Amino acid sequence: MDKKGFVYIMTNPDMPGLVKVGMTKRVPTERAKDDDMTGLPKPHETQYYAFFDDMARAEKEAHKKLQSYHHSKEWFKTDVATAIAAIESIDMHFNKLYSKPDDDKKAAQIKAATEAEKKRIEEEKKRQEEERQEQENARIENEKRKKRLIEEKAIAKRNRPLHEKLKDDQETEIYGWWRIVKL
Repeated sequence: MDKKGFVYIMTNPDMPGLVKVGMTKRVPTERAKDDDMTGLPKPHETQYYAFFDDMARAEKEAHKKLQSYHHSKEWFKTDVATAIAAIESIDMHFNKLYSKPDDDKKAAQIKAATEAEKKRIEEEKKRQEEERQEQENARIENEKRKKRLIEEKAIAKRNRPLHEKLKDDQETEIYGWWRIVKL
């Protein structure tokens, strides 16, 4: 089965604020004529279309990117430029065949803003990871320092003269050089 075909964007003046993102093997302007049979007073207008080697996958990816705008079936509550940006940000080769210049400018701005936000998020994640790693390294160093201090104290305590060792023992009393344990 041939997967090649068009992913298109259509609007209808009777449905302001909604765009349709669909797919077809036929030229989308011809497909728009089929939708004129829907009973709406005004015909659908083709705003954009591009040719993909796998139109079903491209349409599915575009719908995923637009899911927060989903209205019903293939209809989304967004503008044409946002829908174009979603289609053109799909990681698939395509040939753009038709769109209006104003929508192209807006789509490019949306795409640039989206890319900038992705970059900012990645940089923030990287910064947080570096900060977490620094904290972990500081914690490890602190533990090593504490362990060294404990070892140094233990060594110093072992190397003290006998009469100093006996002073520290709270459970004993010193009588000359002899130690007597309290009962």
